[in-house]
Amino acid sequence: KSVTFTPKLPKVGEYEVLLSYTANMGRDKNVPVTIVFDGGESTVMVDQTKQPKIDGLFHSLGKFKFKAGSTGSVTISNKGTEG
Repeated sequence: KSVTFTPKLPKVGEYEVLLSYTANMGRDKNVPVTIVFDGGESTVMVDQTKQPKIDGLFHSLGKFKFKAGSTGSVTISNKGTEG
């Protein structure tokens, strides 16, 4: 299963992509999150057993260049995960 978020961005630029989750030992250590941006796509593996570092709420997936509009996306999947 997966869920995709497609933002409507006001202008071209570099944006930091953040993921919010509640850490728990029952979650997986390798949750795939795929970012589609201007110039390609990147999959970041997130360890959701560890508390996010930004205010205990958010985990940075990195900074990516996006076009204005709705061409980019972030997809969180459970492919290959346990927990």
